[in-house]
Amino acid sequence: MWLVAGNCLVLGGYGALALQREISTFRRTMERDTRSAGEALLLLAGERWREDGREAALAAIERSSKRHSELSFRWLDGDELRTELGGGLGEGGLGAPHFVRSPTHLRAFVPFAPPHGPPGALVVQKSLGRDQRYVRRSLARLGLTTLASILVSAALAAGLGQALVGAPMRRLVDRLQRVGGGELSERLDLDRRDEFGALGDAVDRMSASLEEARDRALREASERAAALGQLRHAERLATVGRLAAGVAHELGTPLNVILARAKLAQRQREQPEQVVAHTDTIAQQAQRMTRIVRQLL
Repeated sequence: MWLVAGNCLVLGGYGALALQREISTFRRTMERDTRSAGEALLLLAGERWREDGREAALAAIERSSKRHSELSFRWLDGDELRTELGGGLGEGGLGAPHFVRSPTHLRAFVPFAPPHGPPGALVVQKSLGRDQRYVRRSLARLGLTTLASILVSAALAAGLGQALVGAPMRRLVDRLQRVGGGELSERLDLDRRDEFGALGDAVDRMSASLEEARDRALREASERAAALGQLRHAERLATVGRLAAGVAHELGTPLNVILARAKLAQRQREQPEQVVAHTDTIAQQAQRMTRIVRQLL
C-alpha cells in the first residue's frame, strides 16, 4: 500500500514538474517567435528607412500590422518608449529585447537604431487567446496522461503486489494457522527463490520436524501405556498370589481342626458326648471359614 502511494506521489510530482516545464517552454517559445517576427520586420523596415525615409518605413510597419490577425506592430521613438516602459528603461535606452506579459497579450519591445534619426523600438503585440487555448489543451492532455500513468502504475503495483506478496503471504498465514491446529502433514511447496520461498521452506521443515516429534511422542506414549499395563497386570498377579497365600494360610488352620475332629468322631462313635463335642467344634471352624471368605469378598 505504501509502495503504491509512493509511486503515485512520484508520478504526481513528475506530472507537476512536467506541467511547469511545458508552461515555461511555451512562454519562451512565444517570446522567441514574437521577437523573431519583430526582427524580421525590422530588416525590411530598415531597408525601406534607408532608401525611402522614415515615413515609408512606418507605413510598411503599419501595413504589416494590418495583414496579421494575431500580431500588431508599431514603432516607438525614444521618448515614447520611455513613456511606455516607465522605470523599465535605463539611461542608455533599450539594449535588448524586453517582454511585457498581460493575461491576454504579450508585448515584445525589440530595440532598433534606424539609419536616420534617434533609436527606438518596434513593439510587437501578440494575442494570447489561441495560444492559451492550446496551452490549456496541452496541459489537459498532459494532466490526463499523468493521471492515466498514475492509475496504470497503481493497478500494476497492486496486481504485482497481490501476485508477488499478497498471495504467498496469505498461503503462509493459512499454513501457520493449520500448523497451530495440528495439521502437520501438508506442505507449502511455494517453489520460489526469494524471501517468501525461503520462509516457505522453513515452515515446511518446521512442520516436518513437528510431525516427527509428534509421532515419536505418540510412540513413546503408547510404549509407556503398554509397559504400565504390563506392570499393573504383574501387580494384580502378585496381589492375587499374596491373597491366595493368605487365604490358604487362614483356611488351613480351621481345615486341619475340622479334619482332626472328624477323624476323632469316627473313632468315638460309641461315645455320643464326644461326637457331639467334635461336631460342635467342626461347626465353629466352618463358621470361622465362612467369616474369612466373607471378609475376602
